[in-house]
Amino acid sequence: MIACYREAKLYSRRLYRAVLEPFNIDKSYVDRLRDGEPPTEQHFVTYFGQLLGIMLRARYLPQEKVHDVRQETLTRVIAILRREGGAATPSGLTPS
Repeated sequence: MIACYREAKLYSRRLYRAVLEPFNIDKSYVDRLRDGEPPTEQHFVTYFGQLLGIMLRARYLPQEKVHDVRQETLTRVIAILRREGGAATPSGLTPS
């Protein structure tokens, strides 16, 4: 089981590099996301949705669960950004 997990983790890292171009999230991006700019929201959902999908599939979760967790996570992040006193800096949104 551990070897299988390690293999999935390595595959996930390779897939992440192959699928997602690194994206630098800055304050103006966070501001546009907070303001509800449609192209920025679409980019956010697409970019982070793919990243979350890769990470969740590496845990061998069923597709329905991956979809539910991804949708709930993205909804919560956007809600936090829009909340009074919510996240004001991009540092928490940058994948490591």
